[in-house]
Amino acid sequence: MMGGVLSDDSSTREYLWKYMEEWLETFAELGITTAVAHPDDAYFSESELAFKIENLLKYADFLGKVAQKYNMKIAVETLWEKGQLFTKIEELEYFKKNLPRENVGFCFDTGHVFGTSDNRCWKNPQKHLEDVFMLIKDNIYNFHVHDTDVNSDKHLPLGEGSIDFERFFSLIKNMQPDFPITIEISPRHISGKINSLNIDEALDNLYKTFWKFIDG
Repeated sequence: MMGGVLSDDSSTREYLWKYMEEWLETFAELGITTAVAHPDDAYFSESELAFKIENLLKYADFLGKVAQKYNMKIAVETLWEKGQLFTKIEELEYFKKNLPRENVGFCFDTGHVFGTSDNRCWKNPQKHLEDVFMLIKDNIYNFHVHDTDVNSDKHLPLGEGSIDFERFFSLIKNMQPDFPITIEISPRHISGKINSLNIDEALDNLYKTFWKFIDG
């Protein structure tokens, strides 16, 4: 995540994109096959969003071109807060229709999609989660999995928020992903206050919960 990569100023974009190119080269040296990229960490007005998503397509094309040299994929992450790109399903749909390269797709973040600030999600957030998944499933190259509640990004352990993971993981099983799924949990939410005495137990419980859903 880096603010400014979609800047209107070309010199700023050029500097930051070069910086990201160096990161991709480092990732390749480490054997990483998929790099996850946030669209930007900035917040935009409604009038800016259409222009910014065009900049995002150019940015994704640049990252994809660099990554292609290393047989790497770029997964642009779904975000959730109002004013950020990809909080609305229309933006995801537009990006999907205009994907610049075959190695550019999405990182599906369960908490971000479920907790999105798009108020159309609030009526039925589980359906929204599944609708977004079905829309972009053929172009998902990475998952960030964590639990949350509506209009929030709590990064809770699975089963401690409002997401029905049994239903959601049934969709993932049908998809048969061939890439790692990252369980993305905030340390402050694992078994209360995390410390050296409870970390092993907390992670063990998290592992068991995850496989309970996957194994059905």
